[in-house]
Amino acid sequence: MKTETVLVTPLRAAEYLKLNTANVPVRPSKVRYFAGILRRGEWVLVHQGIAISTERVILDGQHRLMAIVLTGIAAQIRVTTDADPKSWVAIDTNIPRPLAAVLGRPSREVETIRFLQNIAQGNGKKTVAECNQAYAVLGTATTKLFEYCPTPARVLTAAPIRAAAVYLIWSGKDADHVLRTYGAMANRRYGDMSTAAQAFVRQVDSNKIRSGSLDRLDFFARAMLALDPETVALTRLHVADTTKFTSIVRIKLQQALGIKAEATDAVSAKPFGQRGYRASSPDATECIQDAKELQKKYHSALTRRRHLKKSMTGRRYEKFFPNWEAFMAAVQASQ
Repeated sequence: MKTETVLVTPLRAAEYLKLNTANVPVRPSKVRYFAGILRRGEWVLVHQGIAISTERVILDGQHRLMAIVLTGIAAQIRVTTDADPKSWVAIDTNIPRPLAAVLGRPSREVETIRFLQNIAQGNGKKTVAECNQAYAVLGTATTKLFEYCPTPARVLTAAPIRAAAVYLIWSGKDADHVLRTYGAMANRRYGDMSTAAQAFVRQVDSNKIRSGSLDRLDFFARAMLALDPETVALTRLHVADTTKFTSIVRIKLQQALGIKAEATDAVSAKPFGQRGYRASSPDATECIQDAKELQKKYHSALTRRRHLKKSMTGRRYEKFFPNWEAFMAAVQASQ
C-alpha cells in the first residue's frame, strides 16, 4: 500500500471515477459540501483522501472526486493505492465529532444558529468557517437570549423558537419585549405573556404544533408572530404559506452572511424543510443521477458478495454511465 499527495485536477478526478464501481450510494449533500469548500477556497490537505484497491476499485473518496469534477477546481489530496479490498468495511464507521465541540461553543447555541443558517443556505453540512461567520453576525443576539433565559423547557424553548427570538433581536426589534416574552413562555408565566404568546402556548399544549414535526418552518413562523412586538394583539396564529412568510428572513440572512440568492453549486442546496434536492445544472444532474444508478447496480452486487469477482470489476465504467464520454469531453474542454 502506497500513499502520496497528488494534485487532483477535474480531468484526473474524472479518470479516477471510472474506478468507482463498488461503493456506497452517492450522497448529493456530501458532494455539495465538498464543492462549497472548494469554491470558497477552504480546502485543507488532511490525511484522508482517495483509496484505490489492488483490484483498481475506488474504496473511499468518491464525493471529493465528484466535487472536483463538478466545480472544475483542482485540489491537493492524499491518494492511497494498492489498498486491501477488505478494508472497505472499516471505512467511515467512526463517530463524527459534534460541531459544538469543534467550535468550542454550547450545543444549544450552535443548534440555534444552525437553524437560521439552514433557512439562509438550505439543509446540509456546514463548514467551520461558515459557522464562525454566522456567529460573527448572530452571536451577539444569541448570547443575549441565553444570558436572559439559559434554562431549557420542553418544546417552548426548542430550536425554532430560539431561532425566532434571535432573529427578531438581531433584526432590530424591541429586544426587551422579545426576551421578556420568550422567558415568560419558557417558564409559563401567562400573566407576562402577550395575547399572541398565549395563543402560541395553547397551540403547543393542544399539539397543533410540535417541535419535532417535519415542517419546522411552520413552528418558526408561528414563534415569530408570538414574539414580535408588532403582533402582540393576535388571538390566532396561522401561517398559510411558510415559505413565503420566511422569504424575507431568508433574504436578510443571505445578505448578512454574504450568500448569493441563487445557488452557485452545480447541485444546489436542498430547500430547508423540504425533501429531495434541486439541481441548477442539467449536466450536473445527469452526472449525479447516472452515478447513483451505477452505485445501485454495484451495491446490489456487493450484497451478494460478487463485487470482487474479476468479471464484475473488469467491466467498463462507460457501460453504466451513458453520458460519460460527453461529460469527459466537457471537462477536457474546460481545462
